[in-house]
Amino acid sequence: MLLQFKFANYRSFADETVFDMTATPIREHKKSLIEKNGVNVLPVAAFYGANASGKSSFFQAFYAMCDIIRNEKKIDKKNILGANTIPFAFYPAYAEKPTEFEVCFVLNDFEYRYGFEHTAEKIICEYLYKKKFSKNKTVEKIIYERIGNKVKSDASLKLKAEIDYCASMCVEHSLLLSDLGKRKKIDEFAKVYGMLDCPYPEYLVRLTDIESILNGLANLASNEDKFISILTKKMMNLITEIDEGIISIKSIKNETGKGYTLKSVHKIGEDEIEVPISIESDGTKQLFALSFCFLGAILTGSYCFIDELDLRLHPLLLRKIVHMFKNKKINKNGAQLIFSAHNIINLDYSDLRRDEIWFVEKNNHKSSIFSLYDYEDDDGGDIRADLDFGKHYLLGRFGAIPFQKKDE
Repeated sequence: MLLQFKFANYRSFADETVFDMTATPIREHKKSLIEKNGVNVLPVAAFYGANASGKSSFFQAFYAMCDIIRNEKKIDKKNILGANTIPFAFYPAYAEKPTEFEVCFVLNDFEYRYGFEHTAEKIICEYLYKKKFSKNKTVEKIIYERIGNKVKSDASLKLKAEIDYCASMCVEHSLLLSDLGKRKKIDEFAKVYGMLDCPYPEYLVRLTDIESILNGLANLASNEDKFISILTKKMMNLITEIDEGIISIKSIKNETGKGYTLKSVHKIGEDEIEVPISIESDGTKQLFALSFCFLGAILTGSYCFIDELDLRLHPLLLRKIVHMFKNKKINKNGAQLIFSAHNIINLDYSDLRRDEIWFVEKNNHKSSIFSLYDYEDDDGGDIRADLDFGKHYLLGRFGAIPFQKKDE
């Protein structure tokens, strides 16, 4: 489970920004919360805000962190930092400051806190801490701390030996965790790395090249792996449920013998007609690509970040996806969905808790985020739980909307 994501000096976010998935004490939708060792965690977080407020920059910050950790550039690994270093541009002093990332998450019964600071050329510092995950305060222990090429560790002898070995070969533009995780010599490091090796590439979640995504999914659907087989079956069931004209989806090998093509099967009378899924509606194609992300998360109990979840989707379909994560009969493994949208159909107390609703706002070129739970009314009081959130948001009560000039 993801608990917290913190970052600074990235794109439009100049100062420290903290996003928290730990549930507050409010009573709304308590049955939907993910409970672990007496601590409640949110299954959903929804981001709203004006165009150019910084919503996409928030999601890109998480992807940038994961991309640096994944470190899969094959030609020149130095480019991995340069490609993901975009400091706040409007105040010159920030160009000299490092970008900071930190993430807290739960694996098994432990809470891990991992972070690093970097410039376009090198890693300034890196750290990994661990403590027992409980509602009671527990002591955080150092697994390792790295400043430049110097590494300190209070881990066990076995872990320390692996840390020292990887540290001896670690270069200034690469993360120690990347080397520890990819070697897979220590199961704990492999799992920590796996948690942050973002399971869904950005191109898939952003859906900027739908045809490439469909081709990739066609090849994936042909995979004989058991998990992939279960996932693709659930994806197809969802598509056929939404589009009654489609009775199934097949992955067909191309006539050239190279690669596969997805085809949707329609029943016309007694006949079954196969057509390339590429000629289906944009909404159907969008849903198929998205479902790989959110259904995969639900199956594995992972998290997924989806920017503009409502793009090309009907509002009721958006609500259905959100409800899948809120429904424990479906979301049995404690998966989490973090998404942005402009459609306010879910911006309602019947769908979301106040701490699951986040706003992104920009002032003086700087973006910031805040939850509805943290918002104080004009009189200093909390927002009522039964308020029509969507109506009051559009009226500008919470901010985070486009500035509109009055007609003269």
